Amino acid sequence: MEKIKRMAKYAYRTVPLYANIAEKNNIEVEQLEFEQLPIMDKSHYLDCGMSVLSSEYIGKYLQRKLIWGRTSGSTGKFGEVYWDEIEMRKSLFSLWCYRRRYYNILASDRLCYFMTADMGETDSCETDNSMAFSRKCLYDGTLKESYLKIVEFNPVWMILQPSIAVMLCNIIQEYNLEIPPALRYIEFTGEYLEDGVRQKAKDVFRCTVANQYGAKEVNSIAFECPEGNLHCLSDNVFTEIVKKEGEYGDICVTTMKNRAMPLVRFNIGDRGKIVSGRKCACGNCNNILILEKGRNNDWIKLEDGSRIHAYAVMQVIH
Repeated sequence: MEKIKRMAKYAYRTVPLYANIAEKNNIEVEQLEFEQLPIMDKSHYLDCGMSVLSSEYIGKYLQRKLIWGRTSGSTGKFGEVYWDEIEMRKSLFSLWCYRRRYYNILASDRLCYFMTADMGETDSCETDNSMAFSRKCLYDGTLKESYLKIVEFNPVWMILQPSIAVMLCNIIQEYNLEIPPALRYIEFTGEYLEDGVRQKAKDVFRCTVANQYGAKEVNSIAFECPEGNLHCLSDNVFTEIVKKEGEYGDICVTTMKNRAMPLVRFNIGDRGKIVSGRKCACGNCNNILILEKGRNNDWIKLEDGSRIHAYAVMQVIH
């Protein structure tokens, strides 16, 4: 808990956004317990510009040495995210350890994934061991062609949103397409994972699947073990449940790695509960996070009964 308190004090000392909130609300961070600090949400960070950055990283920001990104926009507006490259690598370390420990997945293994549709005119981007596809293929009629490229690339694993996995499964079944021979693992992220979607992906792709829960602001929050438990990655993020209504409450996170844009008691917008003290057969003693069904990029049903992916509307707005 001392590390978490130090991160909170650091944020309120060096980040203008937090300093202004403390001044406005007469908050003496040194005198408060961690649980007494304000709960933040995405509305606090939208349109804040550089005030979300620690003063210790302004130099790197001006030199364009920080990694810039943005959130998915699932709340209606995109939020900016900044990372120091070394800190970002550190934040992913435990996730990679568990990927290897549980599923024998290495950073050198060939990977396919889908990314935002702002890649310009490029439909896909390939490196030595990864291929990224623009999500515009989800609504411009080229998903089948993208999948054929996936088969040709022959990845060992894929990172997929559940709704994208469903679309790929439908394409495979409709056209009786082959499965990449090397594929042995699919990692779900970005949406609530329904049991039916999980089982369909396992049946169609005939490989191991697992769920990874995270956010761009902090990276990985929890990762699923082979026993089906979503273990908190406590060395990367401190996770707590606040504003409980019955069994579930709001999920709040405090980053342990991102000092360039530190988040303290950040309400991520999802609901869940934490189970502690449960002995898991996988050997992981970290708390278990159980998610309540919440935000989900659902399908849009048209008058003629056909369906399009909700990302089509999001992309028009974007």
